[in-house]
Amino acid sequence: MRLRDGCVRFSELMIVFILLFSISICGCTKIINNCCQGGKEGGRNGPWPSGKFMGTVKNQSGAGIPGAQMLFEGPQTHTRNRNSNGGYQTLDLIPGTYKITVTAFGYKPKIEEGVELPATTVVKNYILEPQ
Repeated sequence: MRLRDGCVRFSELMIVFILLFSISICGCTKIINNCCQGGKEGGRNGPWPSGKFMGTVKNQSGAGIPGAQMLFEGPQTHTRNRNSNGGYQTLDLIPGTYKITVTAFGYKPKIEEGVELPATTVVKNYILEPQ
């Protein structure tokens, strides 16, 4: 693999690189992720822990508010629109402290700061007051 002067041939290095790259593309990243997680599947953000927020956004009579929007600001920023029943679920997010802002046309905005998201699912339900 080495020439007389001790230099590694470029073509052999390229073969090694292509082999390693091919292995990582062919699903072996899942094996690596499992090793990094101690045997657990990695979340959407890779092999690191992740959490989710889920819950409902309703009016004072208990009806879901369609079209309500949520903004999650923290280690990661994410927005979500509510479904017709007012339900929501975020994608996997990086654990940490978040500020959650809930808005809907005709309702007072609701802002909650300092919401902790561990590496699990946190249920947060909101009731909005009319303006």
